[in-house]
Amino acid sequence: MAQPQHLIRWFLTSVMVSIIAGLIWFLGLLLQFNQTITHSDNVVWVKPNQSFAQLYDDLEARGWVHSKFGVRLLNRHFAWSKSIQAGEYQAQSLSLIELLNSMKNGDVILRPFTIIEGWNWRKLHQVALDAGVFASIDSDAEISRKRIAKALNIKPQALDSDLMPETYHLAKGSNWLGFIAQANQLHEARLAQFWENTPNKPIDSPQKAYILASLIEMESRVEREFPVIASVFYNRLDKKMRLQSDPTVIYAMGQAYKGNIRKKDLRQKHPFNTYTIEGLPPGAIAYVSDAVLKAALNPTQTDYYYFVAKGDGTHYFSRTLKEHNRAVRKFILKDTP
Repeated sequence: MAQPQHLIRWFLTSVMVSIIAGLIWFLGLLLQFNQTITHSDNVVWVKPNQSFAQLYDDLEARGWVHSKFGVRLLNRHFAWSKSIQAGEYQAQSLSLIELLNSMKNGDVILRPFTIIEGWNWRKLHQVALDAGVFASIDSDAEISRKRIAKALNIKPQALDSDLMPETYHLAKGSNWLGFIAQANQLHEARLAQFWENTPNKPIDSPQKAYILASLIEMESRVEREFPVIASVFYNRLDKKMRLQSDPTVIYAMGQAYKGNIRKKDLRQKHPFNTYTIEGLPPGAIAYVSDAVLKAALNPTQTDYYYFVAKGDGTHYFSRTLKEHNRAVRKFILKDTP
């Protein structure tokens, strides 16, 4: 009669030991998953359409997890495999559970990407390629230009100008077309706002104001000069004088520009060369800052018709051609009086 009781005690003891062992194992699993990650490479890249099994293999290779069964068990509660989002994630100072929950919530790393005033499409495209932030970006700038212009239903040349210079915060794998569409929309909204908030408009359309602003943007980096340079261009337009802006020659030359402008370049027949065309070019030539756009819509009243670079970042402004030629000899040709 004692044997059945012995078996029962043995069975109950075995069950208790198994339960205790299971609890110890589970507590160890939770402890492992709640340990703060310390590793030299703390950024995890979850690729688009990457499976949860592939993510586990990455985490295991980093030494952050050692039990596939344990991951599956916790996944049944947290449902990570159904909702983890693609992107880059910062693992530093997080536990594995916090990291996986971060991936579930889409708390991706956002990297700053800046469009700088004065850039054009080729410069922007090259910087975007080097940044490695965008997915599906064509390696050829002109192929990318044509495809995006078609998708956005805008002229290809508009991508040289009609984007908002700004610092954007983007996740790795961001859509290139979506980013350009956003920058274009911000540009259009900003231009409309500046136009509406200018009571005494010096020109008959916001597009023309922006074209003129792009010339100012490429002529000077000194903010106090912006409205003065704007006045020179408006004065020349009023007198039917050609604008003769060197940056438009450089823009017309494209990749042929190697750092200097020759006389034959000034005479080149091109719709953007303001040495050979009358009035404004057909489009803007660069991305424009707020300060320059404001100056283009609020020029200083002057009787200047010329300006020349002094070599220190500023310009000398002249009323007459005779005065301008003297300034050219002084600052460009370095003639002494």
